[in-house]
This record gives sequence, structure tokens and C-alpha cells, in this order.
Amino acid sequence: MALTKTIKEREAMFEAFRTLRSVHNVVKVCGVHETTAKKYRKLDNWDKRLAEIEQKIKDKTDDKRAERQARHIKLGKILQKAGVDYYVDENGNVRPGSIEFAKNATEAIAKGIEIENRALGDVEEKETLRFEITYTKGRQAKPVISTEAESNDTAG
Repeated sequence: MALTKTIKEREAMFEAFRTLRSVHNVVKVCGVHETTAKKYRKLDNWDKRLAEIEQKIKDKTDDKRAERQARHIKLGKILQKAGVDYYVDENGNVRPGSIEFAKNATEAIAKGIEIENRALGDVEEKETLRFEITYTKGRQAKPVISTEAESNDTAG
């Protein structure tokens, strides 16, 4: 028996196969015999075509994820820098300001660190932000900003 399906019919069978990855779905949707579906599966390389389509989708997804990750890392660093710039002038001296001003700067730094960590996939770690201003009589105050990783690992 010769295989006589048109290109349109063959593509319809492939789409039915692609939907559920099942020859039985091809039989059900296209009304062909199981043997016919299996022959076209092999003849038209459905498995290879499906793998290529899935790889293209994965590659596009990975590219988009990498772009988004890079953008989030950049934004996180910008936010951190903005927070530090709230505190420190171009000479490294603490800017005078209110408690609310300092609170906003600290929140900006912490949020920037959180965004960067999430973009890098470090969502299981939380950063504890510590900010100290040391005053020495007769000198400008120098800020010290540090972070300490807090692991959420409960397995140990």
C-alpha cells in the first residue's frame, strides 16, 4: 500500500502528534489507521522535528531569561548605588539628613541587593544589611555598609 497523503494532511497529522505526542491522538484527530500514522511518523521524522521545535523554544526562552536577568542585575546595582549615594557625597563623607532620609537610602540599598540576588537565582539567601556611621571628634563621619548572608537552609 503506497503512502498517498498530501502535504497538508501530513502536516495535520504532525500537528496532532505534536499536541499530545501520541500516535493515538493522530488516529483520533485525523481518522487514519495507526499503522499509517506510525509510517508517516518515521517517514517525516516527527520525533526529530518535534525535538528541533522544542529546542528552538528553549533557546528563545533561555535568551529572554538571560536578558531579563542581566536587566534585573543592572537595576539592582543601580538601586544599591542610589542608596549609597543618598548617604555619601563625592568625597566619601556622610550627607546630613533626617532619619527618614537615611531609612529611604537603606531600603534602596537592601531592595537593590534583593533584586540582584533574585536575578542571580539566590532566592534562598537573604541579605542582612548593616549600616554604621562612625563619628570621630573633629572629623567627618565615614559610613560602613556591609551585608551578611543568612542561609534559609533547614536541612542541616
